[in-house]
Amino acid sequence: MGYGMNRNEIGTMSWFRECGGNLTVKSKLSLLSKVLVPSMSGFLKTRARLGEKKNITLEKIPFPDSAAVKIALEEIESCASASVLQHSYRTYFWGAGLGHADNLKFDSEFLLVSCLLHDLGMTQKHRNGNCSCFAANSAVAAAKAMKRSDWGSDKLESLSEAICLHMNGHVDLSQGTEAHLLQQAAAYDIVGSRYYDLHSKYRETILHKHPRENINRDFAKFIANEKRLNPNSRAALMHNVGLPLMVKLNPYSE
Repeated sequence: MGYGMNRNEIGTMSWFRECGGNLTVKSKLSLLSKVLVPSMSGFLKTRARLGEKKNITLEKIPFPDSAAVKIALEEIESCASASVLQHSYRTYFWGAGLGHADNLKFDSEFLLVSCLLHDLGMTQKHRNGNCSCFAANSAVAAAKAMKRSDWGSDKLESLSEAICLHMNGHVDLSQGTEAHLLQQAAAYDIVGSRYYDLHSKYRETILHKHPRENINRDFAKFIANEKRLNPNSRAALMHNVGLPLMVKLNPYSE
């Protein structure tokens, strides 16, 4: 969960506290220059039907039954729509699967909590009209919810960082293994990035257990609304560089 980045780097909580989540022209160009190529590579790999098809099974994926996980489940289940709730579950299974496929060591409990709470800002309960970045809003809400757990301040800050960063479009491993897997998994579910790196049987098992519930439609609508409300947010920038089309072209049928 360690972070080897500049704490004021775009997408961090320090960056959000300084600018409120609003990108300048310079920061938009800076973000795109860092993440556009790596974020597009997974999507283009899927379009070319390329992947390692790692035979990960559900039995290999732990689902921690800790007090912290129970708090996270109570929070997301209390406020999320069916599409956001199932997306949150799937994000964990995609992230853990990709972590195993890439031979990464990660904290399953931390990754699960991060995935469950990463889109709290999409829920009516946690919408904040004064916040121009829904990912940062999710990060703040997640840390607030998890204060009821035994997690210390450093772990809560790492949780916030991972969730805030995930909207960058790419999160490097140096920014934290769980943060990297959260972003990879969210992209796997929303645009189908790296789709063929997990075996079809694993995908089918997860999709049967946690159906998509029209997440394509709901997410595209949400991002379009974010662009309208917060034109200088990362969500708006991703909308402008083609996120809706990528969602439409993802390999999932709904």
